[in-house]
Amino acid sequence: AVGSALLAGSAALYLTGHAPFGEAFLTLNPALVDAQRVIGSLITQIAALFLVDLLGQLLGRRLHDQRIFTGELLDQLGEGVLAIDHQGAIAYANAEAVRLLRLGGPVQGLQVSALLGDDTLRPILALLEQGECPALERVPGPQGRQLVLRVTQLLDRRGVPIGRTLLIADETRLKILEDSAHRAEHLLALGEMAAGIAHEVRNPLTSLRGCAQELAEISAEGGQRDAEALARILVSEADRLARIVEDFLSLSRLRTPLRESVELAPLFAELETLCRGRGDLPDGLKLLFRVSADCTALLADPGQIRQVLGNLLNNALDALRQAPVPCLSCVARSVGADCPLRVPAVEIAVTDNGCGIPKDIQTRIFTPFFSTKSQGTGLGLSLVQRIVREHEGALHLTSDQGKGTTVLIYLPVHTQTRVFKRALGAR
Repeated sequence: AVGSALLAGSAALYLTGHAPFGEAFLTLNPALVDAQRVIGSLITQIAALFLVDLLGQLLGRRLHDQRIFTGELLDQLGEGVLAIDHQGAIAYANAEAVRLLRLGGPVQGLQVSALLGDDTLRPILALLEQGECPALERVPGPQGRQLVLRVTQLLDRRGVPIGRTLLIADETRLKILEDSAHRAEHLLALGEMAAGIAHEVRNPLTSLRGCAQELAEISAEGGQRDAEALARILVSEADRLARIVEDFLSLSRLRTPLRESVELAPLFAELETLCRGRGDLPDGLKLLFRVSADCTALLADPGQIRQVLGNLLNNALDALRQAPVPCLSCVARSVGADCPLRVPAVEIAVTDNGCGIPKDIQTRIFTPFFSTKSQGTGLGLSLVQRIVREHEGALHLTSDQGKGTTVLIYLPVHTQTRVFKRALGAR
């Protein structure tokens, strides 16, 4: 190829009137002045250059497509991938790693020590910087996630270490599923025992109430006002005990959700009608029920969702008794996979500006039989939490004493049970 190029170049010079070689040299090499051979060499070289350029373009395009394919494949892997060189700079980070670690924006070339300097990310940085490799560890991540981290050596083609690779798996949903399964087993055993006890208590309680009612009527006829008042107290307390027994039976015998497609707009309209028809509403109450236009239908048990919202609305109305300008809202909207469930879901927010909940008891309000009301059973919020969990949802409460309370409920649009059972190895 080099000889042909020299031959073609020299001939081209002669054709243009330039003579780099003497006449004696040309006599010994007549091919240099043969026009047909010169033109043939030029055509050959031009064709060769064209083919080389075409091949280079094809290889470049193939390499570019391969990089795009590899990047898309890693982005859709479902696990975070972080590659770090010997200098501690990030060589590659897929979209899942950026999302799980909440890094935000392009991170390639940045120092990992600066990006993972937040308190919630320091255990991850410590695992990357430790000498042991490979390493496997479970750590809490941002927003309460449960992350599984696996660190391995990053090797070149010759097997020489050039950095480290961090694989990040989010097992938050699996942890929720496992916790729900353990809790269900415990509650099932407790519920079977408690249901029998509650049933045995209910029968004599009914008799006691009847006797107290009879005593109240007899005392009223005999003009014994004090005895009548005491008998009425017995009736009232018997009714309260009956409510506790019924609530407890409802909690212990909660059935598996019978899921169907549920549109929230008609359900909210029904709840608003029932709420506005109550005779014990606070004076001047501002009431808002709204379902956003983009809110999708739920795969849920409509009766249980109605029960959840009814309990939350009752609690909110009780908290508004002393509010100067009472306000209560119930708003639903669709949220994406960035919500606490990590899947498309519906968020329902029940908000009031009532008395609020003291911080020291906020962690206890979902405990069975814990109540701040004199006539409360302490089972309503326990039932709410259990129904939400049975629907594979999540419940979050924020409250400021004297300012109000917001309860956020996240319910998945589609059930994830089958998906995560398969992830655990089941069919």
